[in-house]
Amino acid sequence: MLAAKGAEHVDGWVRDLARNIISPPEFVIGPSNPRPTPIPPGQPHAPREEDCEIAYPSADNFYMKILGTKGFTSRQKLEATLEYASYMEFKHQSEGAEALYHLALAEATQGVDMSQPPYNPKTFVLNEKAGLPSQNVLDAVTAMANFKARSGKVDAALPIYLSLLKARRYLPNDPPPTVQLKTKSHSVLDKVAKTFSQADYPPPPPDGTQPPWRSRHERCQEASLSLWIGEILFSTSSKDDGLSWTRDSVDVAEEQLRNMDLLTADNAAKATCRECLSAGLANWGKMVNKLAKEEELQQAKASTQSGVFSFWSATPPSAEDRWTAEEAVVRERVRRTRELIEDLTPAGPNIASLFKA
Repeated sequence: MLAAKGAEHVDGWVRDLARNIISPPEFVIGPSNPRPTPIPPGQPHAPREEDCEIAYPSADNFYMKILGTKGFTSRQKLEATLEYASYMEFKHQSEGAEALYHLALAEATQGVDMSQPPYNPKTFVLNEKAGLPSQNVLDAVTAMANFKARSGKVDAALPIYLSLLKARRYLPNDPPPTVQLKTKSHSVLDKVAKTFSQADYPPPPPDGTQPPWRSRHERCQEASLSLWIGEILFSTSSKDDGLSWTRDSVDVAEEQLRNMDLLTADNAAKATCRECLSAGLANWGKMVNKLAKEEELQQAKASTQSGVFSFWSATPPSAEDRWTAEEAVVRERVRRTRELIEDLTPAGPNIASLFKA
């Protein structure tokens, strides 16, 4: 996976055979790049296309090897498939990306009784009668919903998001019981034998075939779903409902960050909560700003259309004051949550302070 991700970052890089140097594709001079990017000062001159060849293998090679290799768990193959689909989207190959998302759904439902499928095969809405969905099903269906939303099919993505949020809220609040290992004796002979014996392998990571529990990371995933639902509602149907969903996502993400120790918390949970909180605050501010401008335009239009009885037909200032007050609330939340989004480290000792009285 690391090789595939690395190949994504050097996709299209070329080797100048004449000088044996590696160059990004945007600097190459040739028919395939009619407007090359200027070379930074102090760097060798730009290579010519006729003197170059592809320097690194494509990321497709690594992803195909992972998907075609036996021995990986369903979770590992699912993660590779989703990463490959994201890469295909980046390359603007929508058909290939959609096929990979379908492959991820098939991988997530391996070994599942399809007489009661966990989701609708046509709409991808989760089936409540199938019980709690597994981690693999949740991730695969979420990826499909995101793909549809990015493709402009928000009407199809919205019911999927709602079903995902409902299913996540029914997940257990407590973690599953862990297997207690038997304590080994600590005699001198055992210590000597342990010194020359091979260390025990760590337990394998979860294979994703069981439903997760509502950890802080999963609750921030719920906040992300609320954020996406708010975006869709605000842009398509009800702006007030979209604003309400966005506020809820910000509240949940901030609550989870305040309840965790940021120094020792799980990196995935911390990153997800921070990303959701920052995106939610940004969306909240943009929504309020847009609603305030729309209110100003409506009041300006009403004032120009009013005549002699403008005193009696004037719009009350409560709507304008509402958005002004909410803009102040958003700014205060941004200021208050800055310590949660950024890793603030205390400043080191100042040598000059030692010489002060």
